Amino acid sequence: MVSVAITTICDLVEHCRRRLDDVSPLDDLPETNLQLIQQAAEEADESDLLWTTAELRHYANEAIREVAIRTRCIRDNARNVAGFTSFELAPGENEVSIDHRILVVRKVFWNGIVLWPDSEQFLDEASSTWREDTTDCPRRFVLNRSARQLMLVGLPTTAGTVSFDVIRMPMKAIEQGIPEIPPKYLPHCLHWMCHLAYLKNDADTADANQAANYETLFTAAVGPSRTDHEVELAYHQQGRRRARLYYF
Repeated sequence: MVSVAITTICDLVEHCRRRLDDVSPLDDLPETNLQLIQQAAEEADESDLLWTTAELRHYANEAIREVAIRTRCIRDNARNVAGFTSFELAPGENEVSIDHRILVVRKVFWNGIVLWPDSEQFLDEASSTWREDTTDCPRRFVLNRSARQLMLVGLPTTAGTVSFDVIRMPMKAIEQGIPEIPPKYLPHCLHWMCHLAYLKNDADTADANQAANYETLFTAAVGPSRTDHEVELAYHQQGRRRARLYYF
């Protein structure tokens, strides 16, 4: 009997395997330690299963990531992860790279002071030297979305810390433990896991209709995936000169 609650990635794997009806048949409950050892060896072999535990765990991580992308449900406003949401800059340095896991830059800070976004086009029209000008305390920044680079307006004359308030994807794939997305989304992850499972290129697993059905269930539960055009439109609707959110 499988518990209804889904709280960990191991729960996702177990529930998905049962939904796929890909379980090893058990005649009777083990009665001796030897039977327990033999059963464990058979389960570790997984030769009679259509999907391995490693594959289902991969599908679970992909589902968690897809939920985070579609719902924007993971926010990181602690601003203290070095090289991710926090960057120490020496005097004369004014550029940082935006990690690929960051979906939205909500705010940017210099030594705890909120910076205002600006446009390279407007700055170029106002001054040809703004990239080389110095400042003791930057107040603005520009962001190159295609290159995923952020540049402070002016070269700081003192060392400082650039930090972000962001919406992001999970930091890493996990093999066990509790996923970063809110628990309410975990049951919906099973739809995406089954969608991926039925896309496995094997005569006994590939089923385009089942894959499409589970993709539809997932989309109905968590919402559609944004196209590049929609992301670009959302960005520009924020305003060119005083945009508050930067979507990737």
